[in-house]
Amino acid sequence: MSKIFYEKKIIFSAIVLFEVYYKTIQYQGLEAAQLRYATLKSIKADHISELTEPVLLKGGEIKAVHQISLAGSIIVAHAFIYDINTD
Repeated sequence: MSKIFYEKKIIFSAIVLFEVYYKTIQYQGLEAAQLRYATLKSIKADHISELTEPVLLKGGEIKAVHQISLAGSIIVAHAFIYDINTD
């Protein structure tokens, strides 16, 4: 297993789980999506489900400047707000 699971703090935004779930349904079916979702939820990680005002404002700023999806702007906003190092 990758060292990232042992050496880095993992944070999952609910929007990431949503994106993985629906894309997996589209390409691999409901059963595969349910398994993938359960697997991601079982990983030792902080699961963020709330869209706080700072995340909404930062996401809006990001989306206004960059042509990315709503989900992408919220994911990036979580990275900024939670000071996630992507190295």
